[in-house]
Amino acid sequence: MFQDRYKSEVVENDRYFLIVLRYIHQNPVKAGIEKDTENCPWSSYQEYVGREGICNTKFGLGLFSSDVKNALSLFKKFSVQEKSDKCLGNNERPRINDSEASEIVKKIACVRSLSEIQNFEKGKRNKMIKIFKDKGLSIRQIERLTGVSFAVVRKIN
Repeated sequence: MFQDRYKSEVVENDRYFLIVLRYIHQNPVKAGIEKDTENCPWSSYQEYVGREGICNTKFGLGLFSSDVKNALSLFKKFSVQEKSDKCLGNNERPRINDSEASEIVKKIACVRSLSEIQNFEKGKRNKMIKIFKDKGLSIRQIERLTGVSFAVVRKIN
């Protein structure tokens, strides 16, 4: 069961959260311990589909839909999709350092000072933040460089 060093990684956006969640739920199947995700007693999958437990599943299910029935349906479909999700350091994009990220932000937003983004009209600011995320900047990086709060940056998809 324990064959390598413990690894951890920051989950900085909702899309990656769902990828990690599916990866964790599918792990016993991929390892040949279980035949299907739905019957694994060691994961939180059963809590996501209705069994009470210790996990707060509202956030994860809420990413699919605000309607509980629809969220469950979408979650189940998503969870059993055959994917070769990349987790724990195997991301296809290398990390962008703050200096490079600063230049990306300035170029895209056409600003001299990163703090100018705080004064953008909300729609324009959100559009810029979405582009920054698409370019590979992390939520924390965008927060740190622009001064826009973590909560605001995280909500923008």
